[in-house]
Amino acid sequence: MRNRSGALRAVVVASAVGSIALAALPALAAGTARSLSGQQTTLQRFAHVPDTAQVWAVGFTGPSPYYGQTYAALFNGRRWIHVATPSPDNSDCTFTGVAATAGADAWAVGYCSSSGAFIEHWNGKRWTYSAAHVPATTTLNDVVALTRTNVWAVGGTNPSPVVQHQTVVMHFNGEKWYRVASPNPNAGSGDNQLESIAAASPTNMWAVGGYLGGLLRTGDQSLVLHFNGKKWYQVASPNPATGPQPQDPLSRVVMGPKGTTAWAVGTTSVEGALDALVLRFNGKRWVSVAVPGPTYQALNGIAVPTATSAWFVGSTANYTPLVLRWNGKRLVGMRAPASPPGFQSWLNDVAVGSSSDVYVSGIYGHNSPSSPDQLLLFHFNGKVWARQ
Repeated sequence: MRNRSGALRAVVVASAVGSIALAALPALAAGTARSLSGQQTTLQRFAHVPDTAQVWAVGFTGPSPYYGQTYAALFNGRRWIHVATPSPDNSDCTFTGVAATAGADAWAVGYCSSSGAFIEHWNGKRWTYSAAHVPATTTLNDVVALTRTNVWAVGGTNPSPVVQHQTVVMHFNGEKWYRVASPNPNAGSGDNQLESIAAASPTNMWAVGGYLGGLLRTGDQSLVLHFNGKKWYQVASPNPATGPQPQDPLSRVVMGPKGTTAWAVGTTSVEGALDALVLRFNGKRWVSVAVPGPTYQALNGIAVPTATSAWFVGSTANYTPLVLRWNGKRLVGMRAPASPPGFQSWLNDVAVGSSSDVYVSGIYGHNSPSSPDQLLLFHFNGKVWARQ
């Protein structure tokens, strides 16, 4: 499985502001990770096409779980279809984010290990490169589309050996992509990186990531930015990590209905032991939410069906599926689907219709190039998990 440490971007089932239609999910059966292309295929992000049954899935495909070329598949309401995508070069290339506003308007971002970031657009017939002036050393990690003329992407760039990683925010206004100013809390002496973006409206967006906390601090601090329609600015966020090398980077952000609440997940360290980090925006400020054990766990997928409920999925230290639920007051552990015997599993994604209609997806494998990962899909009916 590709980088179980958490560097693998979480698989996300989301539109610009919400979960995908659950009716489209059952067609994504177990084993799809191999059957879509005949090779090892990792689907990293999903995006629902609004007001349709169509769903985009993007990631990479290749002969091993460690390298490949860009990959896209479209669920047309009946079945998954592989759609050709240009891949920038022969290095390790992958899509990291996808968003859609209509059947003939979708965006995907990604990067290659040798040539950096790229942006592609779907016009209803084919994927093509977008003429975006992305800095040469940029990695783009996520994209969100509000309308055809309002699209955003985030990541980071390493401009020179002297000036370290800087946050990158790109905006498409319907005519061209351009870089928008974004805060860098440690601009001159440490890394600044954005990993995820969520939007409820043109005047209410969040982006999260991490930054090095200073010359004398060797760990990463959580980084939360907000856009008010005019500019991006940093918002105070909890950093509960302790120890000589504290770590609090954030990897995913999702907004709740109407944008009144938001959730972010990442990783925190307690005296060197890794644990899941969960932050919640309560309408006024970001607060840390207690995560029930065990430690050394990672959370990737978030679904926020209502202002008072949320679901989280990931993996335990032993690489078994992990499911948590916010009941309006606290996070509680839920019974998770069982891993296939003899395999390690990792849940990346959750989509919630109701408490008795929950889908989770992930991958399982042996963490070996000779053992291709396969896709997991489970449904929860309120009582038991059933593999789809």
